[in-house]
Amino acid sequence: MPLSASQIITAVLQTCKAPAFTLQAQQQLNLILADLADTQDLDLCRGQYTGTFVVDNGSGNGSGPYLLPLDYKRVERDGAWYIYNGISYPMISVDLTEYEQQVQQSGLSSLPELFATDISPLGQEPPTAPLLYVWPPANLPLTFRIQYRRLLPDLTNFADVPWFPNQGYLRLKLTAVMMELTDDTRKVMFEQMADKQLEAYLKLTNDDEGRAKTVTLDRRRFGRNINTLPDTKQVWG
Repeated sequence: MPLSASQIITAVLQTCKAPAFTLQAQQQLNLILADLADTQDLDLCRGQYTGTFVVDNGSGNGSGPYLLPLDYKRVERDGAWYIYNGISYPMISVDLTEYEQQVQQSGLSSLPELFATDISPLGQEPPTAPLLYVWPPANLPLTFRIQYRRLLPDLTNFADVPWFPNQGYLRLKLTAVMMELTDDTRKVMFEQMADKQLEAYLKLTNDDEGRAKTVTLDRRRFGRNINTLPDTKQVWG
């Protein structure tokens, strides 16, 4: 049975011989979990958002903004699409600056090809929902989906089980971190054991084990038509 965060912390502090460091251990466990969410490509941190395009009325409102979830972090590769007449149409991710430089002419509407996100509202106090923009403005009320990486909240109730399932890694990593605070000479040994535990877990995690990996190019600049090649390329034939 998985251990609660409090049980993990108790075991760690017994190993470190530092029973009075409970608050510090709670803080460090949250930092470890946040680091895992930020640096490891874990399916556990995946979310999906569904919305509906607003039909443009000539003022550009079909471009949005559309509200994204508060836990939105970044979109997955090829993670934004909609379905029209049974066909999936992926949208191409661009910077917000590039989106703002697109033609925003009155009456312009079609099936969206590009999208951009603005996550700056998350930095406000209190945080508000990040925003999604599409171009050209939508001309149909189609349902769109966004596959994204989530911002995971800190543990506040340490009677809960941490979201990361490899508790061996959490225990070893937290032990190493706490040993650094207590000047324990075993810190390096526990750090190495934690790294090996995480490496072994990551080799078998996620659902893409055994699947071929592909490298993709920007669909706006590469395609079957040779006219889409940059001017610096020459075609002989």
